Amino acid sequence: MHNYQLGDKVFFPVHTTDSEVEWCEGKIQNYRQDIKKFDVGGTRHWGWFRSEELKPYDLQPCPFCGSNQININTSKNWTGMRHVIISVSIIHHCDGDPLSSRLEIKAKTLNDAIHKWNTRTPELKTETV
Repeated sequence: MHNYQLGDKVFFPVHTTDSEVEWCEGKIQNYRQDIKKFDVGGTRHWGWFRSEELKPYDLQPCPFCGSNQININTSKNWTGMRHVIISVSIIHHCDGDPLSSRLEIKAKTLNDAIHKWNTRTPELKTETV
């Protein structure tokens, strides 16, 4: 179980169908001891969630500029009955300038996109001769 604090960024589930979940980004706004749930919000109130329903916001900073200003976009396709998630993108602009370097990672799920974003090459060991 994760020990969340007020103000922590988290991913919370939004059930689009009985079998499909979209993960959205929010912040811990409040905690109610009596129901043991966290209030997650952002631009609006998203709901009350148990700790085990949330995922920690564990994106590493940009490997080039070190910034944590990262956007997560979900692309959906309307099937006539419901929206189906077709891809998740993690997008970052170095220096926060839209005209500067843009990094984008695409995957089919949020977990895959986070894993790809957080993947770094191993540090090279330097040997002195």
